[in-house]
Amino acid sequence: MNNLSTIPEDKQLLIVDYLTRSISHADSLELKAWIESDPINQTSFQQYKSSWLLASAKNDKKVGYSQLWERIEEDIEAENNKAQNSTLKSKRIQYLKIAASWLLMVFLGASLSWILLQKTEKIEIKTTEYTVPNGSKSIIKLPDGSVVWLNAGSKLTYNSGFDKNERKVFLSGEGYFSVVSNKEKPFKVVTSDIEVRALGTKFNVKAYPEEKTITTILEEGEIEIQVINGKEKGKNSQLKIIPNEKMVFYKNGNIEAEPIQNKVNVQNVQIINETIRLEEDINTELYTSWKSGEWIIEGISLKCLVPMLERKYNMTINFKDEELKRYKFTGTIQNETVEQFLTALGYTAPIKYNIIRDTINLSIDNNLKKNFERVITTRHE
Repeated sequence: MNNLSTIPEDKQLLIVDYLTRSISHADSLELKAWIESDPINQTSFQQYKSSWLLASAKNDKKVGYSQLWERIEEDIEAENNKAQNSTLKSKRIQYLKIAASWLLMVFLGASLSWILLQKTEKIEIKTTEYTVPNGSKSIIKLPDGSVVWLNAGSKLTYNSGFDKNERKVFLSGEGYFSVVSNKEKPFKVVTSDIEVRALGTKFNVKAYPEEKTITTILEEGEIEIQVINGKEKGKNSQLKIIPNEKMVFYKNGNIEAEPIQNKVNVQNVQIINETIRLEEDINTELYTSWKSGEWIIEGISLKCLVPMLERKYNMTINFKDEELKRYKFTGTIQNETVEQFLTALGYTAPIKYNIIRDTINLSIDNNLKKNFERVITTRHE
């Protein structure tokens, strides 16, 4: 924009009077004639006027600018009455130039602040969150048409603009994903330590914060797993898996610390590095049936099974005898109550139990123990 000094001093006075709506009829005609006399004058006037109007329109707060101009005009008038020679008149004009420049800067500053505030508000990121408490499950349809089943004790979030620039969700807990294909926008599931990328596929991710591992099972399509946290980040950190494979990521980097849950289901095992184990040719139904009406369990130790039961029934389960953790359970859970399940469990392990409010205490029934010696494992998990 042109500087004020490019406009004659007397015309600056007229413009100020015009913008503050205090211009006389005669001065208005004079200003109009000056504007129409030269295209440069028209441009200068329009730029000055546009800056003024922009600041006035965008600023929501009434800060009394007209009052400021009135004070300036009063001071100028007083100075003019005192002006008896050209030196004083020159000072008056200089004073007006400084005042007008200062007030214009105030206007433009307010306008810029308002514009920046508006832009900040426009890019504000909003988050959509789904939380599933223990004792329940949920099905969610995402904006791109993909469907997610969330298991008990899980949380799924995604930011506003999902499917516009990228398809990314954040998972804490367990979710089964049926992803709509879009080669230009890979679907990403971000957990605490790994990121799963897919185009169009069906897979299960289990990433509970309290557990030592994160598991990913692929049913259809192809997915790529990227380690984003931990020892292997940045080296050997990408792994592609194909259907009927299960990737197990160990948060503490100690593969031997956690047992294989379904040994009877595992045909081949590969140790990829210190933090990743790959199980091939698995029965995926054993890991994904939880989302349907029939949860199929095959050869899982009570130690591994109890955390799942706690989330399913929203109860706390305590082992009074550590030896019970080594017994394994095989069966199918449909809509059984916790008491019905514990009764069924009694057919595969010598347990007795008592329930106090939301707590279950499991202990060994010594009278039944001898009938179950054959199912006790020889190694501690």
